[in-house]
Amino acid sequence: MKETRLKALLAVWAILALLLSAQAAFGQSEELIRAMIVQESDGKDSAFNRKENAVGPLQIRPAYFKDAQEHDPSLKGLKHTDCYKRDVAIRVFKAYMDRYAKGKSDEQMARIHNGGPSGHKKSSTDKYWRSVKAIIENGGKKPN
Repeated sequence: MKETRLKALLAVWAILALLLSAQAAFGQSEELIRAMIVQESDGKDSAFNRKENAVGPLQIRPAYFKDAQEHDPSLKGLKHTDCYKRDVAIRVFKAYMDRYAKGKSDEQMARIHNGGPSGHKKSSTDKYWRSVKAIIENGGKKPN
């Protein structure tokens, strides 16, 4: 009986370790995505930035969408305007990160999202990261 419980506990521990290592290897966290949605659109799926033609909760721009679509064949049938749908915007974000941010930290991923493939090296993306980090530290809400 004890041996069976121990094996079950070890199996659960192994699965959790694999999941955590996979997340760490990719660097993404749901917490990061939620904070970026708050920063980008105040959580509004209908957000639109006319100047940049950025759409949806993650404010996906056309070039970003095209990059993600070229990288991930499962996005091929979609249009840029489909990024108003939160699940599509997140899929596009994940494909873009898979293309340009494999193995990067949450900070680097946020800065790449904000500044393009080399955004993590640009000082112009520091302010964006500080804002996203503050939202994470404030429980998912913009600080007052």
